[in-house]
Amino acid sequence: MAQKYMTRFIIMAILLLHCVSGNELNAEEFEGPQPQVQQADKIRVIYYTEGPHAISLEDKNLNSVPDQAEDILTQTMAAYYLFVETLGFPAPLQSIHFHPAKFLDIIICSQELPLAEGGLEGLPGKAFAQPLPSQAPGDPADTLSIVLKISSAINAEEDQTPAREFFHLIQYGTTFFKNKWFTEGTSRWAEYGLRNEDPEESSPTPAIWPLSDEQTTALFEMEEQAAENFWTPLAAKMNNRGVIPFTPALYKIMPLLYSNKQPVFKSMRFPGWMFIRDVLIELGRTDDIALRELGYQEWTKDNEASPKNNKYIMEAVSTVVTRYKAAFLL
Repeated sequence: MAQKYMTRFIIMAILLLHCVSGNELNAEEFEGPQPQVQQADKIRVIYYTEGPHAISLEDKNLNSVPDQAEDILTQTMAAYYLFVETLGFPAPLQSIHFHPAKFLDIIICSQELPLAEGGLEGLPGKAFAQPLPSQAPGDPADTLSIVLKISSAINAEEDQTPAREFFHLIQYGTTFFKNKWFTEGTSRWAEYGLRNEDPEESSPTPAIWPLSDEQTTALFEMEEQAAENFWTPLAAKMNNRGVIPFTPALYKIMPLLYSNKQPVFKSMRFPGWMFIRDVLIELGRTDDIALRELGYQEWTKDNEASPKNNKYIMEAVSTVVTRYKAAFLL
């Protein structure tokens, strides 16, 4: 009899352990608000309808999905279809950097709460450079995801944060370099892909190449300002027409609408896209050279953003500029 009850106890303990670990929940999370999930292919949005991370529950199109979550998912899908399937940027889910992630998860959370409490510490969004354990209910315990966190204050109808953070995932999946003038500058440029404005007209700074030593030093100190001062004008000069090619994926983007019925995709011109894509791909090769020449044993959080990398990033840009000048007689 004792053996019978002991066996039953062991079985129940195993089942209970499986339930807890399978959903990656501690006791506090289990008792608190539970996340909701909406999915489109391998892209999922995870959100809360109550608690500190709660989103707006407005549902203008009456499809039983909160507009805020739906619009953030829609914009991220559009960015994926545009950059990866239409323009040929490297796909994060196919990158060895993110192996073996199965999903791209967008987690909507509080902008005010600290990272330790699942928030964003004042940031509008954050892309993570390593796969993380899934937070979606019901996923097996070993499920890994590529993760974007987007502020619950973001209205994707008016804000390109989801597209910008998705572009960070493209960067992280392609190269180890994370110097801000590169990562923040090109991700800010990427917002033009889904805007109804021409980057040439929005950036009054003329393209300058090559840069003087003084200009180069100033550039390396920039973050988002590098978009207007360097990347946007240079990319437009190298790839001025920037016509988006007609591909089967383009027909996935064009019908996408926000919950207010406005189109997500607004222009067939995106000057500079080919140049930025080719720079990213070149950086994926250049970081191997930097790793060897700089004597890094491996890429770490510190050396990925080291000022020593700036030389190699600029050399990759120079390589692509030279290639474009030869091809297009610039």
